[in-house]
Amino acid sequence: DSIFTRLNKVNFEFLRNYIIFVRRKYRPILSKKASVFIKSAYVFLKISNKKNLKNLFVKNRLSKLESMIKVSESIAKIRMSNKVDSTDALEAIRLVQDLSN
Repeated sequence: DSIFTRLNKVNFEFLRNYIIFVRRKYRPILSKKASVFIKSAYVFLKISNKKNLKNLFVKNRLSKLESMIKVSESIAKIRMSNKVDSTDALEAIRLVQDLSN
């Protein structure tokens, strides 16, 4: 095995152990501020899609709201935090919006 192959195995093993550890230890909950950000973003997206009627029934379902919440929780887990803060929420909103455009 080359040095690169061994390093890749070590990196993969570290990442795998990190994911297992984070899944077991952290169960982030939304802070009040993060909750307000996500709710406001969802309402804004819903209103803006009503103006664009062709997207009204396709793009905005509760799944978008759920996605913002789950992504923000995942970001908090990456930071190894049990609290979803406003920066986690903002990043989740940005990611969900980027993916839906």
